[in-house]
Amino acid sequence: MINLQKIKELCRHKNVTVKQAALDLGMTEQAMHRIIKTNSTKIETLISIAQYFNVEPTYFFDNDSQQPLTAVVKAR
Repeated sequence: MINLQKIKELCRHKNVTVKQAALDLGMTEQAMHRIIKTNSTKIETLISIAQYFNVEPTYFFDNDSQQPLTAVVKAR
């Protein structure tokens, strides 16, 4: 499962506000807060956010979702 609350942690680590990160990424502060609150965004936006913070896009996913698809299918 995706965890976009990690954006806040990355902002603290990079010593920038959510507003500044949003502006640097070309979006409004409200848009960034909506992404965090709804825990949802387009893959292109996720990739841009990951690049901005110099992390892999997979950083935003919990370890449980890192399972191979075959493991998920077999569990059902």
